[in-house]
Amino acid sequence: MKRILKITSFIIFTTVLLSSGIISKNISSGINLNSAVAIRDDTTSLIHMIDVDSFRLEILPPSSGVQFYKDGIVFLSLSKYENKMSPNHISFGVVEAYYASVEDSVLGKHMIFSPSSSFSYPCEAMTFSRDYNTVYFTKLSKKDRKEKIFMAKFGSDSKNQTNLFPEIIPLDFCADDYAFSHPTLSSDGTMMIFASDIKGSFGGMDLFVSRLADGKWSVPENLGKFINSAGNEFFPFLDSENNLFFSSDGLPGYGGYDIFTCKFNGVDWDKPINLSDRINSDMDDIAFTINKTDGKSGFLPEGKNQENVICNYSELH
Repeated sequence: MKRILKITSFIIFTTVLLSSGIISKNISSGINLNSAVAIRDDTTSLIHMIDVDSFRLEILPPSSGVQFYKDGIVFLSLSKYENKMSPNHISFGVVEAYYASVEDSVLGKHMIFSPSSSFSYPCEAMTFSRDYNTVYFTKLSKKDRKEKIFMAKFGSDSKNQTNLFPEIIPLDFCADDYAFSHPTLSSDGTMMIFASDIKGSFGGMDLFVSRLADGKWSVPENLGKFINSAGNEFFPFLDSENNLFFSSDGLPGYGGYDIFTCKFNGVDWDKPINLSDRINSDMDDIAFTINKTDGKSGFLPEGKNQENVICNYSELH
């Protein structure tokens, strides 16, 4: 691992999938991104708040990024990535989800995320409840081979080990013949935003919200024409204050998919703001995620071409 040389109050790790490199981008001046979203209404100010640094990590398709989990991150990689991994659990060369703690911006020892039940789904396409006991994730439905959102819970198995126990059917609102992917939960767990091409979309994939009431998720509502475009909106993420981050190839940007943010106003979300060319590039910028625990650290893949992005979607298990 290459230690990050400069640490400020906000860090965004950026993954290069092909070269296995990671670039971090730091928000400086002691301002976390939650505050930045609240006070910034243009990209000019954001540019001056961001710096760049790097360390290395290997991530494999179909995953395009990572997800924060407790005091570390979950990512998809080969078992041979780290020779400290216990070989009695897995064979070398198996694609699996791993967990690594993050201390002083250096990844610690890697561990299998779900020791007794394989989890090889895109890690950026998963979201956790506040207590980390429940996870919603994306995988292909056996019924129609379209991406659907499933739920899994952590519990103890027959050997008293903690493992994931996934549901065998997707969430109720996941209709046949439509795709539902990349869920993200609100801080209190009562709202879920995800990407879908269900009826009522303005373009290819739009962002929708479903609300939890009496233990059931409501019929999805489109987030509207100010957020959704005639193109595609993907990779939604809600931070600890329910500010929304997502990628779009239909809103004005620097090229391909750009990352945008919308401030949560207590009811819904304000007009999207481009996160500037310090984060966005002339290629595809996707899979932005933030550590909800501290509100200061985050991750996004380095810009990549759209062919690879589409390939990742089609390879979802």
